[in-house]
Amino acid sequence: MKRNYFLLLIACICGSSVLGQSHQSGIGEYPIDTTAGFKPCGAPPFGHYHFLPYNGDARAIHQLVKQQYKNIKTDQSGYITIRGFLNCKNQMKIIKTLCVDMNYQPCLFDVDITNQLELITKQLANWQAQTYDSGEIAEGYVSVIFKIKKGGVEHVIW
Repeated sequence: MKRNYFLLLIACICGSSVLGQSHQSGIGEYPIDTTAGFKPCGAPPFGHYHFLPYNGDARAIHQLVKQQYKNIKTDQSGYITIRGFLNCKNQMKIIKTLCVDMNYQPCLFDVDITNQLELITKQLANWQAQTYDSGEIAEGYVSVIFKIKKGGVEHVIW
């Protein structure tokens, strides 16, 4: 079981071989759309958070998903990774959505599933950007991984 999570983590973070459902292109440094008033505070290169910088961690996100997500009748199962960018003002902008099936193969999930998860992720308000020892607030990419089982969210892994 731990091996499966490790393999998923490698596939989701690297992203180079996972070309599933994607709303914007880019691997590594993702383009950030600033037209809606969202802006990074600094300049690239930006890192990737290796933990979930959210107050309450994955449990808090899972609670919100339980309250807001409506299960979709389908046999689809797998993992949906929503990547975003967290700026120094604790604002998060979704950049890319990646989907793999239970065998870690790229797939397309029902759009009602991905749209709901993206909407819920956009509504998350308790992000907490990391502060460096120098006092500077870190900006970087964030990944939230949802385990989907037959159209329902079984776990928020990250």
